[in-house]
Amino acid sequence: LRRAAARTLPAATAGRPKIGFMTPLVQWLREEPWATRVREVLNSETAHRFFRTDHLNHLMDEHQSGQRSNMKKLWAPYCFTLWYDQYFNGKGRA
Repeated sequence: LRRAAARTLPAATAGRPKIGFMTPLVQWLREEPWATRVREVLNSETAHRFFRTDHLNHLMDEHQSGQRSNMKKLWAPYCFTLWYDQYFNGKGRA
C-alpha cells in the first residue's frame, strides 16, 4: 500500500506512520438515535440468550445519565449480539 501511495501522494504523506482513528463512542451512547439503537439490540431475544439484560440496562442507564462511562462494558455485548444475529440468525442490521 505504501508503494502504491508513493506513486500518487507526496512522500511525506505516503511515508507517514500509522495513526489510530478515534470515534466518540462514549458520547454517541449518550445521544439519540444511537442510545436507543444500542438499547434495542441489548434487549433483543439474542441478547437475552447470552447476557443479563437487566444488568446491561443498568449500565446503559448509568452511562446515559453521565454517572459512569460504561461504553467498554456495553460495546462488546452490543457488537457480539449484532454479529450473532448476522451470522447465526440471518438478521442483518443497518
